[in-house]
Amino acid sequence: AYVQKGGWLPWGKAKLATDEETAMAGTTENLRMETIQMQLSGVGGAVEYRAYCAKKGWTQWATTADTKHYAGTKGESRRVEIIQLRTSGQVEKLYDIYFRTYCEKFGWLNWAKSGEKAGTQGYAYKLEAVQVNFVRKGETFKLADQNKMAKSFYDKTRDGADPK
Repeated sequence: AYVQKGGWLPWGKAKLATDEETAMAGTTENLRMETIQMQLSGVGGAVEYRAYCAKKGWTQWATTADTKHYAGTKGESRRVEIIQLRTSGQVEKLYDIYFRTYCEKFGWLNWAKSGEKAGTQGYAYKLEAVQVNFVRKGETFKLADQNKMAKSFYDKTRDGADPK
């Protein structure tokens, strides 16, 4: 992740897990995430990802199959507010991908699954960090059920007031 004041942070590592959290990309130190870039190794296929950036909207889909691209902006000081991930190829056949975001004023949101959105819309809050886990098809991801009160995506135009 590329974050405000910190620049590019070291690569976080996703895990193959059913009940264990992964390292995060970004910080929980009130710094905006501006860009995210992902890599995939050990399995064929790709993770495709995009970001919704302040005053720009959705970026094009980036993919781990082309590591020259990223989701977000560089040199524009724009916050990422939402991310969306999906898988393709062999990784899609073998695993479900789960991801969650740490958002300004909300903290950690619940886990989203491939194709869903994670973050906030309409609040103008920054996304600060992301965690990603892979779960073998057919297995249960226990962490996704731990915080049933939280959602993975809050839309102010649909949901109304802040949850806190």
